[in-house]
Amino acid sequence: MKIIIILTAIILLFLIGCTSSPNITSPTYNFKQGVSELNFRMLPNAPPDKIYPESNFKLILEADNKAAYDINNLAVNIVGLDDKYFLLNVYEQKIPTMYGKSLNSPIGDKQFLEFDGVSNKLFQNAQYYTGNYIVKASYQSKIEFADTICLNPNLYSINDAGCKVQDKKSYGGQGGPLAVDGIEEITYPSGTGGLVEFRVNLANKGRGKVNTVHLITSNLGGEEMECEFLGENVITQKLIKMTNEKQQATLRCKTFIKEQNSYASSLSLSFTYDYEFKQQFKLNLVK
Repeated sequence: MKIIIILTAIILLFLIGCTSSPNITSPTYNFKQGVSELNFRMLPNAPPDKIYPESNFKLILEADNKAAYDINNLAVNIVGLDDKYFLLNVYEQKIPTMYGKSLNSPIGDKQFLEFDGVSNKLFQNAQYYTGNYIVKASYQSKIEFADTICLNPNLYSINDAGCKVQDKKSYGGQGGPLAVDGIEEITYPSGTGGLVEFRVNLANKGRGKVNTVHLITSNLGGEEMECEFLGENVITQKLIKMTNEKQQATLRCKTFIKEQNSYASSLSLSFTYDYEFKQQFKLNLVK
């Protein structure tokens, strides 16, 4: 009997040891990729498909932050309604912060804005009136870029078996409407190392308009680089207004290479920016 009990205990310990896996970690996902942004939609029946004269109605707007970054100082305005037909109690609402997608909140932040409205009469025996209006939003946000790149001050060495420099690299976005979509690497060799220059292309990939872009950090291997925006509409060395039609900007960064052989290093950049976009909706007034 004792032997059976001992054997049973050994089997249980073996099964427990097989099923417990302390080294297993929860799955992770990189939200800071692709192009995502704030989206709006009107909730069903708010407003209703048909609004009758001299009646009350509601506009309930769902704000859905699909980006991988927080949105700050969001201001939402209803513009374009003809007050001869529709009046709202307020035309602007503000949200201090909407959180972006993360492992703690993989679907992002959703918030609802309510606007109470009242309709007036139709004019001159009209049977219906369709009023188009625009939801205009403005906010501040940021993007973060990181990649591992190869540095080689001795470009003509045939004995260097390290990494290989990629002169140009392209990217699909970092989880927001503003994106680093390309980097060009230029090396100026010297006897004791060299100078490396990066031409960073920023582009608006979203539906709205980027206003100003501010460079916050620029590091290569943990050390800060010297950077400046190029072209027109530069406000300061690290601040530019993207008023050009293509909504693009070029940042130039330089730093010295201390090694004489090729090696991999981390390149990281972060930016804040002002953004605005418009989305059109309509109200139907029927007799």
